[in-house]
Amino acid sequence: MDLVVEKQFSKQLKRCPNNIRSKFESLYTKIENANRLDDIPNLKKIVGYDNFYRIRLGDWRVGFRYADGVIKIIHLMAIGPRGDFFNKFPPN
Repeated sequence: MDLVVEKQFSKQLKRCPNNIRSKFESLYTKIENANRLDDIPNLKKIVGYDNFYRIRLGDWRVGFRYADGVIKIIHLMAIGPRGDFFNKFPPN
């Protein structure tokens, strides 16, 4: 599976605690090795949106957009504490 990491996401990830960064690194390899969305752990669809999903990393959330109905590209969009995450994601 191909992944495209947004520049904003990379900046946000650098400001995260080390334990969240290490959890994300293991999650990243699981996403790369996944053949379909169901293979990604702790994945949920964002209610009211067709293409937006979130993955739970403890109290943090990783949001992404699934493109074209075929698992080809996943855009990692935002990461943040749980309370702030849903105020910022999905983008308008």
